[in-house]
Amino acid sequence: MSILQRLTPQAMLKFNTAPNTLLKNDPFSLRFFNNSTPGTMASPPNNLTTYGLTLAFPRRAPRRSMGLSALLLLFTFHFPLSTASAAPNTWSTLAASPATVNPGGALVYPGSGDTIYAFGGNLTTNFWAYSIKNNTWTTMAAAPATVKFGGSLVYPGSGDTIYGFRGDAFTDFWAYSITNNTWTTRAAAPAVVEGGGSLVYPGSGDTIYAFRGNTSTNFWAYSITNNTWETKVAAPSPVNNGGALGYPGSGDTIYAFGGNGSTNFWAYSIKNNAWTTMAAAPAGVDFGGSLVHPGSGDTIYAFGGNLTTNFWAYSITNNIWETKAAAPASVNGGALVYPGSGDTIYAFRGNITTTFWGYTVPFYSGPTWYVNDGSTTGDTFTTAVGDTTGDGSSGRPFLTITKALTKAKPGDTIYIDAGLYTETVVINTDNIALIGKDSGATVIDPPGINSTAGLYGIYADTQVGLLIKTLGVTGAYDGILFDNVDNSRIESDSASECGNNGVFLRASSESNTITRNTTMSNTRGIYLDGSTNNTVTSNTANSNSANGMVIGSGSNTNTVTGNTASSNSTHGIYMSGSSNNMLTSNTASSNTQHGVYLSSSSNNTVVQNDLRNNTKYQVYIDFTSSSDTVQKNNIIPSGTNPDSGVYNASTVAGNIFTFTRNWWNTTDEDKIVNPGEVNIQPPAM
Repeated sequence: MSILQRLTPQAMLKFNTAPNTLLKNDPFSLRFFNNSTPGTMASPPNNLTTYGLTLAFPRRAPRRSMGLSALLLLFTFHFPLSTASAAPNTWSTLAASPATVNPGGALVYPGSGDTIYAFGGNLTTNFWAYSIKNNTWTTMAAAPATVKFGGSLVYPGSGDTIYGFRGDAFTDFWAYSITNNTWTTRAAAPAVVEGGGSLVYPGSGDTIYAFRGNTSTNFWAYSITNNTWETKVAAPSPVNNGGALGYPGSGDTIYAFGGNGSTNFWAYSIKNNAWTTMAAAPAGVDFGGSLVHPGSGDTIYAFGGNLTTNFWAYSITNNIWETKAAAPASVNGGALVYPGSGDTIYAFRGNITTTFWGYTVPFYSGPTWYVNDGSTTGDTFTTAVGDTTGDGSSGRPFLTITKALTKAKPGDTIYIDAGLYTETVVINTDNIALIGKDSGATVIDPPGINSTAGLYGIYADTQVGLLIKTLGVTGAYDGILFDNVDNSRIESDSASECGNNGVFLRASSESNTITRNTTMSNTRGIYLDGSTNNTVTSNTANSNSANGMVIGSGSNTNTVTGNTASSNSTHGIYMSGSSNNMLTSNTASSNTQHGVYLSSSSNNTVVQNDLRNNTKYQVYIDFTSSSDTVQKNNIIPSGTNPDSGVYNASTVAGNIFTFTRNWWNTTDEDKIVNPGEVNIQPPAM
């Protein structure tokens, strides 16, 4: 949370000067002032009292500065004062509540917006709204009657209504309209509610669940639609002061404190209507016991209450408790709430005080993030299945790569465990690494038909410094697409069954490395379009329905080396409208048309390649190609043209191509030098 969120509207940046007191040498000095005591000095803020700034100018300024001095006297300049979020696992004091809070104090967040709502309890009708942004309280319509022990609030996930127990040994149950700022009475609870009364909504559906408290085991369900109550299976033991209910954002389970000075902690299965005893709380829970889940992750946070500063974190996965930073003061009649986003839990201290705090949640923050599907079979990186409430750690991995990318910062690495991921992965951050278990085990299959243009497996636009490694992509239009991406690496990936290209670099993607990838059964395996200075090395581009590899228009000064392009339905390596590229140590064999096809491409070097058994020609030169060098290659003609390894169909008269020191699969000099046999036009020089 920033200081801006904690300041009242009176916080301002003031320029306090008098005539003839503008700068001489120093521009100005900074001093903090405390709005609560005008004119007094203060230390830089380490709590949440409202602070501003005074700019004090030195004396003996020149007379020409008088105008500015006078101007500064006439105006007050308002600026927001903000800092970075507070350190994780720390508490901050926020604006005091309008009146004291004691048992029956409660907090609730209505799903969206800037406002938390609150009961003051303490045998009052106080009901307030707290603005998170402005750190201010507003008094709202009073509750219909006084609220005390067992007072509770809940929001049912959507709509305009907050529901509340009155408690204090009454059956009153109310609905509050946020829009109209009015209360209405709903169906009374089945019995009086007292200390330990609590309400919770399990994320979806029509039902609110409730503890009665009052040293009873009563547990109820309220139908919002029908305005009726139903008795559910009893709690494992009586619930009283400190009893609390919490829902962890997803799943079938509600968690509960029994309170009453006990360490009882239970899990309730909604589906099975059954309770399970979980790991005991670290200490007895009583007045002010409270539970809250911070929107994502594996952890439920809790007050122990009972006039202690106990504050704990419960791991759902491991069923263990951990002590966190103690509350700043003893809690009695306290409450906790999380406002749907951000890193702050809000809290009442209670104990007949106006104290209100913010706790900064220590969310997992990388720099290594983890993703897993719904299974642990074959996993290497993670120890649990992926979850929508995961925090991205290896023990609580995200369920999708997309979620991990929303958290990752430049320089971070995302490890993606074995599984099938039905999503399109869009990278919007520089210097990110995506690493799978291996390209056969970690597979991205975007939802849709692979003939649909724009259906990508992995897409990046204008980023730099990316690493895409050991991932598989299948069923996309373009498997991996870099659009104006530079200085990045695609390594040991696979792309198959893609309707357009397996790996596609376009729009001035420069200085990238594509290495040790396998691209099969796509339309084209690897395609460079308008992209320069890239290295394409040690890849396999086989059995694609068009070309194995394409060096397209405007793709110049690329190095293509050590690749295999075989059994493709047109050409092994197709170069069109490109120049000054180096093709070396590649294998192009058994392609339906040509091994290497040069179309309107000039000054390229084709050297030390193995070009054999391609159905038509091993090298075909076409259109306005000129000045290409084809040298030191192993050229073995096919059975279709057994006497012609190379064909020159260049349309520019007089073009000269260098064809020296190639192996033509023969020692017959007549065949080597006879243009009719080798079919080079003009003859080899």
